[in-house]
Amino acid sequence: MSSDTQENPDNCLLTIKSLQDAFIGVAESYGRVPVACYSKKKTIDIIQKKNQTSKKEAYSIYEYKYLLKDLGEASPVFLDDENKYDVWL
Repeated sequence: MSSDTQENPDNCLLTIKSLQDAFIGVAESYGRVPVACYSKKKTIDIIQKKNQTSKKEAYSIYEYKYLLKDLGEASPVFLDDENKYDVWL
C-alpha cells in the first residue's frame, strides 16, 4: 500500500488521500467488498492542478498512478463522469 492510500479502520474502506475532493461515495457489488468511488473528471482536474500539466499528461498520470494500480479486491474505482453514453435503448 502506498503512502497515498489509507484504510479506514472503522469499515476497511481503502481511500486515496490526495483525491479526497474527488471522492463521491462507496460502490457496492454482490459478493464483493465495498470500494471507494472517485469522480474521473475531478481526479483529472486535481492531477492537472497539482502537477501543472496538460490534460493529456494528466490522463497519462491518472492511468499509470491510479487506474493501473492493483490493490486487490478493495481497489478504489473511478466513475467515468466525463463521457456521455447512450445507455437507454
